[in-house]
Amino acid sequence: MFTPEDIQEFRRICEQELDHSCNEAEARAMAQRVILYLLASEVWGSVRRFTERELVVLNLIKEANAKGRSPSIREITKALGLLSSRSGHRFLDGLMKKGIIRRNAEGAIICTGL
Repeated sequence: MFTPEDIQEFRRICEQELDHSCNEAEARAMAQRVILYLLASEVWGSVRRFTERELVVLNLIKEANAKGRSPSIREITKALGLLSSRSGHRFLDGLMKKGIIRRNAEGAIICTGL
């Protein structure tokens, strides 16, 4: 996903902004957070405050929707590190109540801003 140059740039930014050296894993994690932040900005036109778990699910939904499908509850549950599919359903219910996602007429999960 990231080129070696991308990682070096994020490393430089991380070191500059956080005032400490960072390893490749920290630079990758920071890059992923930046991408998820930009995704949220792109989808809603302005950045809303999302938890990291919400951003993980939004990214999963966007990637699945781009392939013409909806992510399964099992995929969402696994991505969140949850043990039961019921927990995944509750998490999605919370996102729906916030208006972040919705289900279309066929029941597919989609981001409201797409």
